[in-house]
Amino acid sequence: MIDLSHRAAIHAEDGEITFITRRPIIVGVVLSKLLERIALLGRDLSSEGPEVPSRLLANAMSEELVNVRYHNLDLLLREYPTSEQAQDGLRIAWDSRERGLRYLAAIRRGSEGLAFLVETADAKSEPATLRVMVLRHLVHHAPRETMVALLRRTLKDDSAILVRTSAELIGRLRDRGAIPALTSLATRWSTNEDTRIRAIEALGNISDPSVERFILDFIGIGRYDFSTLAIKSAAADALGKIGTRGSIKALRRLKQQYRGAIR
Repeated sequence: MIDLSHRAAIHAEDGEITFITRRPIIVGVVLSKLLERIALLGRDLSSEGPEVPSRLLANAMSEELVNVRYHNLDLLLREYPTSEQAQDGLRIAWDSRERGLRYLAAIRRGSEGLAFLVETADAKSEPATLRVMVLRHLVHHAPRETMVALLRRTLKDDSAILVRTSAELIGRLRDRGAIPALTSLATRWSTNEDTRIRAIEALGNISDPSVERFILDFIGIGRYDFSTLAIKSAAADALGKIGTRGSIKALRRLKQQYRGAIR
């Protein structure tokens, strides 16, 4: 899913398209135009011949809707990467004023696009969905030290989806330096359940025995008796990854309490 225009977002999965708008008054008109363009695009792609890359490039240069321009460029760069049109498309994307379009070029420019991607992930003015996409790309391609510093910053963001993603990726990188921020996030009363679970999961993935006592509290035998079943399940899984002998007794008690509800 990507929000490029600050007004609308598209999510395409398994051949189905979901359209989300921040301006419901115009959704009918915008959706109609968007679906019409996508239908034409699908028709073009189903045909064979050298005119398809040219059509995609032409659409990317002339379409009004940023989302349609994005999908034309994305298809051009993915399906016809060695074509002359794709090279022109890369230049168009890189020179675009919309960061969502520049993203398509930046992820293909290696180290040259790295600074732009880090800047985009940090930019609070950009849609959270775009920033999440950038983070998920960077975790595979950016140096570890760059990602550690970036994720520690985005973990403090106002966007819940960005915070959850940051916690998940911190756990994947096993950043022990982020443990204090994760424990603070997990215990904050304003943190919603999904984010709390993601923070606990990240602590489990980091697998530092120093957090064992902290995690034990979340299974309901310590300070955090507000824990739901889902939170207790995440805590039990985290304790299993930490793997210290001190957790065994608590895990057995939890198993007896819920009679197999947590496996």
